[in-house]
Amino acid sequence: MPRFNILLSLVLIHCALVACAQKPSKPPIRNEGKEKTALLLKVKRLQAENDSLRKLLNLPKSLPVIAEENALLGKDFSALIKQADSIFAYTVAPFVSELPTNAKDEIQKHKITARAGKICPADRKQLVAILMDKHNFEGPISSCVFVPGVAFELYAKEKVVQVLVCFSCDEWAFFLDGKKVQLSSYNARKDLLALVKPLFSKDAKIQALQ
Repeated sequence: MPRFNILLSLVLIHCALVACAQKPSKPPIRNEGKEKTALLLKVKRLQAENDSLRKLLNLPKSLPVIAEENALLGKDFSALIKQADSIFAYTVAPFVSELPTNAKDEIQKHKITARAGKICPADRKQLVAILMDKHNFEGPISSCVFVPGVAFELYAKEKVVQVLVCFSCDEWAFFLDGKKVQLSSYNARKDLLALVKPLFSKDAKIQALQ
């Protein structure tokens, strides 16, 4: 009888162990507060790194946007772009000239290498559409040297807006009456090339751009 009781106890202990082994374990308790804090710290660190990079590259903290009323460039500047009735296109030397030149032969000290003349109304409309599209100002940050190859001059209400375009680093610079308004990255390479290539069909470097 004692042996039977011992055997029965062993069987019951075995069954209890099997039942415990099959019972699903509780999922680990998540500390949502700590996870949220860690995520916020990561975001702040990335923002700090981004601001440091922009400061190093002398870029604004946020990418500029040209809308109908651009808060960064100003309502009047955007209006001038839309109201431009004459636009001229040029190719320019990528580097600033160290030698004195005639003001009519340069744009922001970049020597004019070819002139497409006054562009047609359809091309004018296309360029203004590119410049007024806020999504075209969402290009990635570039660390390369700004070496423009193409320039545009927009005339409106006795004001002159100059746009220098760099296809090496996808950046453009804006000037109003000779004074720099800003330099920023662009996200309009395909549209710009579709506009520029027909204007300079004999320029091998322009035609080779992709």
